[in-house]
Amino acid sequence: MELPILVKVDGDNVNKLKVISEVELTIITEAKSEIFTFNREYQLLDYVNENYNAFLRELNKMVNDFNSGEQVLSPFVYDEFIRFINRSILNLLTSMRTMTDHLEAKVKRSYGKNSDECKLLKKHLSNAFDTGFSYCFASKLRNFVQHSGMPPFRFDIDNRFDSEDITCKVLLEFDRDELLSGYDSWGGIVKPKLEAQEEYFCAFTIIDSLVKKLFKVYACFMQETTLQKVQNSRDRILNYINEPKGYASNDYAIGYFKPGEDKRLSIELSWIPASLFAKIESIEMYL
Repeated sequence: MELPILVKVDGDNVNKLKVISEVELTIITEAKSEIFTFNREYQLLDYVNENYNAFLRELNKMVNDFNSGEQVLSPFVYDEFIRFINRSILNLLTSMRTMTDHLEAKVKRSYGKNSDECKLLKKHLSNAFDTGFSYCFASKLRNFVQHSGMPPFRFDIDNRFDSEDITCKVLLEFDRDELLSGYDSWGGIVKPKLEAQEEYFCAFTIIDSLVKKLFKVYACFMQETTLQKVQNSRDRILNYINEPKGYASNDYAIGYFKPGEDKRLSIELSWIPASLFAKIESIEMYL
């Protein structure tokens, strides 16, 4: 069987770069496995981030469609916006809880319930809960949704007309007093912080801070556990394909060339997952 070859794919062209030795193939295979393991864990964080960005994209589209149609914010249109916002907040809170629960379960399963790694994760999650507001508020807000319904907020679209330009401001604010009166289990840490908020406080600020806090928690935990191994695997691959840090495209693969019928070569490609390197960099940004 012909030795594997490092190839670079450019459109329909498969360019052979160099033959891969058995030692090199083992190094690349192990590095790929480490990257894939990291990605499976990171995907839980992906879901939070994707829910957040999808919320912003769809809300922006809905507002643009609303403005282009020269509509008024009638009760029916308002209800459509509210249902969309409620659904988006619920998705975000669910993905947040899924991420933290699955991460805790994975750490316990991999290292043990009483392991240093498990204690480390609990420390970072507790610190996120005790400091700041977004994470602890979101954690309790999920309980609010379970027991009291969707969170009370006010929503409005404020259009300002200046000549031919339209400046649009979307107002989305949680109602502090309704939150406090609608739920009696905010807890000793969250309740005083909630009481200290403005009567109406910006939901966008809270959500953005929440996503960043989750990235920070995960980044700090990774830094003290497996991040170095993941970084080393990335760097070994980059060094082998001769690309700098920051490269994150799927152009390279391990090619297996086999003679087929009519003396034609068939090519089997095992892709090198360089596009996943962008996720490693997203973690490094928070360190």
